Amino acid sequence: SRELQETRTNTSAAEVPAIALPQVPEQRAADLKRGEGLFATNCASCHGPGGEGEGASALSQLPHPTNLKTTRFSTEALAAAVVRGVPATAMPGFPNLSEEDLRAVIAFSQQLLEDTAVQPPPSPSAADLAQARSLFAQNCPACHGERGAGDGPLAATSPRPPANFRAIQPTRSAAERVIAEGVPSTTMLP
Repeated sequence: SRELQETRTNTSAAEVPAIALPQVPEQRAADLKRGEGLFATNCASCHGPGGEGEGASALSQLPHPTNLKTTRFSTEALAAAVVRGVPATAMPGFPNLSEEDLRAVIAFSQQLLEDTAVQPPPSPSAADLAQARSLFAQNCPACHGERGAGDGPLAATSPRPPANFRAIQPTRSAAERVIAEGVPSTTMLP
């Protein structure tokens, strides 16, 4: 198989293939094993061996690499990030990656999300939900858009695209941290 390093380039125009993760346990296990090797060789230096975003290269990067243990990414969002890279970050694109390798890296990356992080939060009260909607409407639509799709009027001028919450869903603790601390070297302020 072709290694990620052989395909490493930065490009935002690369076509992102539609990736379907296998449901057959044997194929899924094979993808996870293949993805683990590709991740260790090509991703761990930034994202860390366990995906926490604390690899050996992470300290010198702003914004820091994504912690894959605290955010649920759709298959489409991960495919786009791997194929195209992430603008205004150190994440390069790998547009020539085979679909087999892309599927394997995505399968491995998605399984890094901690089991405890995927538990649904308690249902908010009507008052809490109204307050959250009001705070979002006051502070977030300019970048994240009215419906959280990362398509607000300022999104096009942001060096790093704002999160599309329809494809990227941080855990509660990760969201609280970003709201409180912002994201260094981006337009996301505390």
